[in-house]
Amino acid sequence: MSLYKIRRGTAEERQPVAALLHSLDAIAPSVRDAVVTAWVSSWKSSAYQDLRQVPHSPISPGYSLIDHVNDVARNGIDLAERARLDWGYRIDDDELIPILLLHDIDKPLIYARTDDRVISTPVGKAVPHGVLGAMLLQELGFADIVVTTVATHANDAPFRGETILGQILHHADAFASDHAFVRSGVRPGFTRRTL
Repeated sequence: MSLYKIRRGTAEERQPVAALLHSLDAIAPSVRDAVVTAWVSSWKSSAYQDLRQVPHSPISPGYSLIDHVNDVARNGIDLAERARLDWGYRIDDDELIPILLLHDIDKPLIYARTDDRVISTPVGKAVPHGVLGAMLLQELGFADIVVTTVATHANDAPFRGETILGQILHHADAFASDHAFVRSGVRPGFTRRTL
């Protein structure tokens, strides 16, 4: 079983992927290129014919992963601007935006559609969400902060990195996920008690 294969992809594959992703123009060309390569690699290693068919989660099967990723990117960019202006944080967009756009890079590999349901693939049952994506990003040479933030961002991760980028991703992701859950008729995460 191959977990994934790094694929640069053809121009015909890369262009539509780049067109789907929000805020690519705000990062350096080399980082932009790596973000697109990561998405092409994940998508072309999956069973999906179209990246827009990949669901956000089994809980919200009608909300596409690409819509979620773009919602997270917009939310995160807004939060980062507040952190810069209000609290004086220095945030590098060449780190932040890839984290936002790539946090769920492994979902095409870990989820499959069967009829009207979304289920975990064999890879999704073997490797926790975030870890497979981090492996792919490490192989592509992303900055350590990008790799470690993606690796530890999932709600069931045993720990989280304590960085402003991780905090921004957490809140941007939770806000977008709760939107998806409400839209799907599911109780949003913020209403669930946690200790």
